[in-house]
Amino acid sequence: MPSKKVLIILSDAHSFPLHKTSGSDAGKMVDQPSGFFLQELAKPLQKLLDAGHEVTFASPKGQEPTTDPNSESLLAYAGNFYERRRELELIERMKRENGFSHPLPFSTISNEKLATFAGLFIPGGHAPLQDLGDDPELGRILRYFNKENKPTAAICHGPYALLSTKKTGDGSFVYKGYKITCWSDTEEKMMEKLFGGEIEKVETALRNEGAVMVEDHQIPIEHHKKPGLQAEMEDPKPTSTQIPTEDNGYQTYKAAGKLSGKRAIITGGDSGIGRAVAILFAMEGASSLITYLPEEEKDAQETKRRVEEAGQSCLCLATDLRDKKNCKMVVETALHNMGGIDILVNNAGTQTMLDDIKDLDEAQWESTFDTNIHPVFYLSKYTIPYLKNGSTIINCASVNHYIGRPDLLDYTSTKGAIVAFTRALSNQQVKNGIRVNCVCPGPVWTPLIPATMTSSAMEQFSGTPMGRPGQPSEVATCFVFLASQDSSFISGQSLHPNGGVVVNG
Repeated sequence: MPSKKVLIILSDAHSFPLHKTSGSDAGKMVDQPSGFFLQELAKPLQKLLDAGHEVTFASPKGQEPTTDPNSESLLAYAGNFYERRRELELIERMKRENGFSHPLPFSTISNEKLATFAGLFIPGGHAPLQDLGDDPELGRILRYFNKENKPTAAICHGPYALLSTKKTGDGSFVYKGYKITCWSDTEEKMMEKLFGGEIEKVETALRNEGAVMVEDHQIPIEHHKKPGLQAEMEDPKPTSTQIPTEDNGYQTYKAAGKLSGKRAIITGGDSGIGRAVAILFAMEGASSLITYLPEEEKDAQETKRRVEEAGQSCLCLATDLRDKKNCKMVVETALHNMGGIDILVNNAGTQTMLDDIKDLDEAQWESTFDTNIHPVFYLSKYTIPYLKNGSTIINCASVNHYIGRPDLLDYTSTKGAIVAFTRALSNQQVKNGIRVNCVCPGPVWTPLIPATMTSSAMEQFSGTPMGRPGQPSEVATCFVFLASQDSSFISGQSLHPNGGVVVNG
């Protein structure tokens, strides 16, 4: 019977060297606290255990591993307290049952012992794990697995450990020519901004040795003024039509004429999810009217260009939807210019991060509701008289309503209201052939993120079970589905493009 034992490689390092470029320590080399990233170990570990594998932990000198402090924060779990507790409990269980606190030193693992393992896994940390990349004993272990063609997996900064193969044998890098996805230089530079110093680059180090680097779908840390403009975002910018492929590349969305001849109102259509919805709707054959704030005109014109490039018309309307008169004007303008309305997409919204209710003033609470939920009611009320059998209303909510994100109290509350409104309106209108549904995205790379989130929150923005944030294009496909007859038997429901967060709702 094949072995089901897996060797998990851990670092002994409790910090990584950071060359400070700002602050009182500028010009000095300091130790930045780090360790294994909790989710990057716990999630794969749980899957291995669920599949019946037996795990053994090993490290350079057999010291007790340290958790990266940032990976234990509630923000790292997008507010999911229960998921964080499960993963912390898993590590505690490994300490009791699997020798996690006392890993095997690499030097004690003979080739005969290595032969009993079916595969090897290296989780990551917050920076290159230099004790692993420089360890000749780990180099010996990896060379053995490579020679025997046994599976070797590493995530985040874990691939840095592959460089250890240069420290033993003939001194060659045995993974030359291999395709590797890791924490890329783009993200490393993001961390440098956060920590105020220079960090060794994993991607560059591996690329210099002949590895073939494969792009991952991560984001940089940057900050902009509200409401946020897509035109001003750094690369990599949000994608509107590109869908991730299985090999971490991208492919263009494949349209099939699902919305031919349809007419849509899309609020917040200038950028982010709204832009992606407008463009994918156009690719499927629908024209649209998009709303946005006057200061977002530049982004709106780019959306218009992209929609027209897809062969459809796009009417741009700058207005403040907090005023119900403007909401009525949006509907009247759409009727006058498009001759009718088939789809209403209530997408516009805002957020502001605050950690405690005592810091959330009444004016902000009211303003968030005025922006996020009241226009959903007004636009639906004013549009429904002109909808017919087969028409659809699609509202944009959020994963945060389901997980109860604590630092977005007012935003989270409005998104919960949108879900409730969606269900009630569906029950009211389904008899008229009007379907009402909701999309509840998880972390998605849009202009709202650098305009409203703190550096700490953005650092944890990839904290989904899939290990990355979503792109607007990946959410827009849900809107296409709900707007088309592909979802003809669906109403009052919520779709959850959130990277694998289980919400049971």
